[in-house]
Amino acid sequence: IRRRTHLNELEKAFRKNEVPFVVVKGLGFHQEPEIIVLRSLLFFLVEPSDDFSLYLLLKSPLFGVSDDQILKYSKKKGLTLYERIKDEKEFKILRAIMGKINKTPLSHLMEEFMLLNSGWKVFWEPQKIANIKKFIQIVQDFESKGRSMQDIRAYFEEKKDAIEEPKANLNTEEMDAVKIMTVHTAKGLEFPVVFFVGMEEE
Repeated sequence: IRRRTHLNELEKAFRKNEVPFVVVKGLGFHQEPEIIVLRSLLFFLVEPSDDFSLYLLLKSPLFGVSDDQILKYSKKKGLTLYERIKDEKEFKILRAIMGKINKTPLSHLMEEFMLLNSGWKVFWEPQKIANIKKFIQIVQDFESKGRSMQDIRAYFEEKKDAIEEPKANLNTEEMDAVKIMTVHTAKGLEFPVVFFVGMEEE
């Protein structure tokens, strides 16, 4: 592609037709759906009274709770959304994770959550898996430096609108997938089949 203007449309088309693909040197790490879900999880774990982050998490593909159902939960007893849903059987994973919040590193809790909630199956695309691993690694790096949970949350709060952060690097050499990249990125590379798209644009 000449520019990334229509990248979202290309990604949607490949997903719809179940064509494996990877965006080489793509930007917008913090805006990716899987990162928004992980960020919501992290914000909620750090601050359980953060109803908005929990709402985003419940609406995500990891839970798939409808607005109508959330509205029903909101009428139950409790000061926060979590207090109103925590005893529901479908949220036992959240309860289990919350029970370890001060005993287990955040990065480990996030990995455990992804495993217990089939997160790796939901976000199965290689790029999404790599992005999730990058997110958890950032959290782990902060923890290894002794930074607090509030510091980690503040970092991701500050970065959530930053579009220049690259997506996680992928080794695409042996990958049987369409590789989407700009003409500039493709300079010097060779492929058996190449499609130039959007060449009709001004």
